[in-house]
Amino acid sequence: MRQPKPSSVILDLMSSAQGRNLSAKWLMRIGGYFGFAENTMRVALSRLCSRGHVESAGRGYYRMAHSTEAVNNFVGRWRLGEDRVAHWRHLGWHVVPAQTHTQEWVLKNLGFREVAARLFARPDNLTINADELASLAAQLGLEPEVVFLTAKVIRPQDVENWVACWDTDALNHSYQMSLRCLKESAIRLSSLSLEAALVETFNLGGEIVHLLAKDPLLPRSMVQVSARRALWEEMLNYERIGKKFWAQAQDESPVTHVMPTAGLATGG
Repeated sequence: MRQPKPSSVILDLMSSAQGRNLSAKWLMRIGGYFGFAENTMRVALSRLCSRGHVESAGRGYYRMAHSTEAVNNFVGRWRLGEDRVAHWRHLGWHVVPAQTHTQEWVLKNLGFREVAARLFARPDNLTINADELASLAAQLGLEPEVVFLTAKVIRPQDVENWVACWDTDALNHSYQMSLRCLKESAIRLSSLSLEAALVETFNLGGEIVHLLAKDPLLPRSMVQVSARRALWEEMLNYERIGKKFWAQAQDESPVTHVMPTAGLATGG
């Protein structure tokens, strides 16, 4: 697991507070569990405010800025699990042209891959249709004039090439390894100190949520859907366990289990 940045810790805690205000004092204390000095956390908090990601909620209190709601909502969709996926309709595809880095970033977060020069596609196997997918993309920053097309038929010789644009072996491996890590951590947490448990649930839970939120949700013919479902179910269980530790650490209002948002919010 990668060591989080001070700004990531603050953003994740803010996101997990789900609109509630958090005190700078508490944020500094939690930052100390990750080895960050109070001044380092204060500088990170100040920068997040200046960039519009976090806003003041009164003397000594802060909350997530309204401008970050779309990204937070997108990340939160991981809890829907397989309810986000439908039968692969007629083996059809969503196809979108992209010209800029921002457009590519949004499309990749929605499971698209570049199948030809400046042409991005994904299987039409989501519960939302092309218009709803375009609306979700717009919330994440895609310009509204970008057109989403649904291709019912592509040349048979192209199908194999398009499918190969996703590293499905890597996806299947990540499901299996992540599931094992969650199960091992869930067993280990009871033997850890509160501070160590907070750090572990934050780092590992955030890493898996990030994986689930950005998963391309490919159809059964391309990936091991049963492994993806098992990972989602185990993450829901891990979240319930993590909440108990974070409730102990919160001396103001309950904080739900942390989720990664900083990487998405900054286009990373």
